[in-house]
Amino acid sequence: IPAPQAQNLIGSIKADWSKSLEMVRYDPCLTMLLGLSRTGSGLTERCVEGHSVLSRQLRQRGQDKSGGAAGEAWVAHATPAWSKQNLHRDREEIAQIMLQEFATANGLPDIEAAYLRGHRWRYARVSQPLGQSCLWDKEIKLGVAGDWCIGANVESAFSSGTALADQV
Repeated sequence: IPAPQAQNLIGSIKADWSKSLEMVRYDPCLTMLLGLSRTGSGLTERCVEGHSVLSRQLRQRGQDKSGGAAGEAWVAHATPAWSKQNLHRDREEIAQIMLQEFATANGLPDIEAAYLRGHRWRYARVSQPLGQSCLWDKEIKLGVAGDWCIGANVESAFSSGTALADQV
């Protein structure tokens, strides 16, 4: 779980850990989930360089969100700056804005969504990790691990989990 959620769980048990977890920082990532009713859109997976709203778009193979028709499913991530500025918005509003930006960025002015949903991924990208591989208390047999301990990717999560397993 993200550090702030771990902090809520362990705060009354390990006050010193709770204090340490306060330093962990995240950048949010607003996300659009898009299902197109047909294939062949010509879209490609890519980082969207220099865009004020979109940072990347990814095709979701095997996760058709088009209501059962043979279609394409896409996820678009917003930039950290836009995500921070718009975190308060309703998920539907996020989805609509991002759909317009997605359509414009991909030259698809009359894009039709068979499925559209916005998501507020509040703890998406670790911007300031804890700086140690995991936390382990041998006395009470309590440990926490996660990408947020040492980095910002799945490899960091794996390494943190392995470090905690070694401690146990």
